[in-house]
Amino acid sequence: VRTAHRSVLTSRALSSSRWSTATSLELDSNSKDNNRYNATSKRWFGLYRHEKYIADRDEVSDEDWGGPRTMRTAEDMEFYDPVTDTTYDQEEMESIKREKAASQKRDELDKKTGRGWTDPWEIKDEDWMEGKCFDDFEEWNPSMASRISLERVQVHPDGVPTLEVLASLALPSPPALHPGHGSGAKPYVVQRKQNQYKEIQDAIQGLVSSERLEQIFKIVDWDDKQQAIDILYETTEATLAQQKPILSQLPKFSLFVEQAMEEFLEGIQRQEEEKALAASIATPTEAEVPSATPTDPETEEKLSATSTETETETETETAKEAEEIVIKTKAEELFVAATEEADEGSVPIFMDVLQVSSELGEDGMVPKLLNPLKPHHKMGCGRMVEEWELAALKTTNRIMIRQCTRDMAQLLNKASMEHSCAKIFVTGRQGMGKSASLAAIVASARTSGYIVMYMPDGDRMRKLGKYIEPSSKRRGFYDLPFLAKEVCGALLENHESDLHDMVVSPETCSKYLTEEYMKKVKELNREDASADTIITVVDLLKTGSELIDISSACYSASMDTLMNQTTKPFVIVSDEFNGYYDRGHYYHMSYDPLVHKPIPYSSMTLFEPLLNTLGVMVDDDSNKKRPAKSPPPKNESLSSIQRGGIVVGTTESRAVSRKVTGKITEAASALSDVSIVSVPPFSVLEAEHYLSNLDVTGIGRLRFDQGETVMNEQEMAYLRMVSSSRPQLLLDSTLS
Repeated sequence: VRTAHRSVLTSRALSSSRWSTATSLELDSNSKDNNRYNATSKRWFGLYRHEKYIADRDEVSDEDWGGPRTMRTAEDMEFYDPVTDTTYDQEEMESIKREKAASQKRDELDKKTGRGWTDPWEIKDEDWMEGKCFDDFEEWNPSMASRISLERVQVHPDGVPTLEVLASLALPSPPALHPGHGSGAKPYVVQRKQNQYKEIQDAIQGLVSSERLEQIFKIVDWDDKQQAIDILYETTEATLAQQKPILSQLPKFSLFVEQAMEEFLEGIQRQEEEKALAASIATPTEAEVPSATPTDPETEEKLSATSTETETETETETAKEAEEIVIKTKAEELFVAATEEADEGSVPIFMDVLQVSSELGEDGMVPKLLNPLKPHHKMGCGRMVEEWELAALKTTNRIMIRQCTRDMAQLLNKASMEHSCAKIFVTGRQGMGKSASLAAIVASARTSGYIVMYMPDGDRMRKLGKYIEPSSKRRGFYDLPFLAKEVCGALLENHESDLHDMVVSPETCSKYLTEEYMKKVKELNREDASADTIITVVDLLKTGSELIDISSACYSASMDTLMNQTTKPFVIVSDEFNGYYDRGHYYHMSYDPLVHKPIPYSSMTLFEPLLNTLGVMVDDDSNKKRPAKSPPPKNESLSSIQRGGIVVGTTESRAVSRKVTGKITEAASALSDVSIVSVPPFSVLEAEHYLSNLDVTGIGRLRFDQGETVMNEQEMAYLRMVSSSRPQLLLDSTLS
C-alpha cells in the first residue's frame, strides 16, 4: 500500500513539474536568455521542494533527511522533488543568500559584549511624564562622587609644585607613538619593537626560577656550566613560544630571547658579586680584630672617653638625619625621582591651582595665578577653563601633570641654574591639551619665583589691536598701544613685588624713551619730576598701564631690562604662536602707500621680543606679489633671555593654515637650540584618571553617575574610542 501511494504521489509531482516547466518555457520564449537552463518552476507543492532549496533555506542536516543527500531516486527517498538545480530563479537565490548572511550578522552581534547601541544616559518617557523640572533634582555635593574615583585621583599635596619638584616627578608614560598622530612610521616601529622586547624580558624573569639558577652557579666546570645555560635557554624559548604564540612568530624572536636571557643572567651575576662584596666588608679580617692585651688604667680611660665621644657623635648624626627626614615635605615623601623604573609604576597627578591662589580674577573663574587667562571662548584659549566652569565643585581648579609638562619644567629648571635661555616649541594636534600644559608651566614657574609674561590669546592679539602706528623712537617699527597697555598691566599685577628692585639703565631708557616720555614717567611716579632719580621696571609698567600714548615705549624698555638681567629667571609663555607667521592683519600707509600689504609681525614692537628670542624664521608668502620693504635692523638686546626661557605653543583651532604651522614646526625642528615638545593623546591610565577627576568634580553626565561609568570597563573603552583619547573630545563625550 505504501509503495502504491508513493507511486501516485510521484506521478502527480512529475506531471505538475512538467506543466510548470512547460509554462515557464512558454512565458520566456521571447526573452534573450531563452534556454532550458533558465526555465524555472513557479509552482511549489508543499513537501516536494528540492533538497538543495531546503538545505540552503532551512539548513536541514543529513539526519533530518534520513541519510546522505546524494540519493536521487524515488525508491531511495520518501519524498522526492524532480526539479533540478537549474530551474531556480537567480534573484530568489540571491535573496536567500542575503537573508542568510544577514542572519549570521545578527547572530554575531548578539554574541558581542560591551556597550549597547542605545544610550544608557537618555531621559526616558517615564521621566518626562512625571513633570519633573531642574529644581526637583537633588543638589550635587562631593559625597556623590564614587569611592573608586576618590581613591584614584591624586592631587599634589603642595597644590602647585615648583619647577624643581615638577622636573623630578614620576609620571606615567604616554601612549605608543602612532603614524596617524604625525610621528611618522619609523618612531612607531622602533617603539613597537622595544615594547615587544620588554614583554619578552618580563616573561623570562617569571619563567626562570631562582633554584635552577643556584644549581647552575654551583657548577664548577665551565663547559658543564655553559651546557646547562644552553639547556636553560632552549627550554625557556620553547616555553615562551607556547605562552606567547603571537610573539613567537616574530622573525627575531630567538634573537630577542637570547639577548634578554643574557641580560638577565648578567644582572643575576652582578647581584651575587655585590652580595659577596658586602659580606666581605661586613666580616672583619684577623688583622682588623683588636687584640685582647691588658692595658693600663690611663689607656682604658682614654679609650672609654674616645668611645663615648664617638657614640655621642653617632647619636647626633642619627638625630640630624631623623630630623631631616621629619622636615621633608609630604611631596618629597610621596613622589620619587623621575626615572624610567619609577615612571612604570606611577599614576597621574593633578595640580590644584586654586589651592595656591584662592583669589580669582575679574571674571570670577580663573585664579589670579594664571592671569591674564580668560574663560570666554572668543578671547580665551583651549577648553581647560570650560572644564572649570562646568564643574559642580567650585573649590578646586585642577590640571593633570603629564610627561610633556615635566619635560618643559626640566628644560626651564636647567636653564635657570646654568643662566641660559631655554627655547621650547610645543606641538600637538587639536584638543591634545597644549594650552593646559602651558598653563601648568605658568602656574609652576610663578610658584617657583619666576617672572612670567603670559600671552594665552595670541590669535586675538594678532587681529584685534584696535589700531597701529609707527614707533616714535625706532624707525621701521610699529606700535600696538592698546595691547602694550594690556601686557604692562598684566605684568604689573602679577609681579609688582618681584620687580621693585630692578633698575632700568639710562642707556635702555634713551634707546626706547624720548625726553618727553621720560618726563611723563617721572611725573607719574615721583613727587619731584625734575630730580635726577633712577627709574625701575615698576615705574615703567605703571606708566605703560595708565598712559596709552607711551605704553609701547614702556613695554619695550621693560622687556629689554627683564631679558638682560640675571637676578631672577624670566620666562615668556605664548600660546597660539603660529598665528604670528600667518598673513598679517595690520596695515599702515607708511609701510605700504597703497595699503595692500600687511605689516610683518616681526616689525611690531609688541611681538619683536618673542619672535627674535625663539629665532624661527620662515618665508613670508603673503607679500611675494609685491616687493617687500626691507625689514628694520635686528635689536640684539631683545633677541635673547640671559636667564630663563621662552615657551610657545601652536594651535589648530584658530584660522591658521596647516601649511603655515607645518613650515614653523619644520623650521623649529631644524634649529639645534630649540627643543620640540609634543603633546600626545591620553594613555589608557591617564584617560581613566581624567574621567575619575570629572566624576569627583561633578561634570556632565558623571555628576549623578555614582561611579557607574568609571567602574564599567566597556563604557570607559567606548569613551576612549569616540574621543580618540583626546582630552578635549573626552570632555565633550561626557557632556553630549
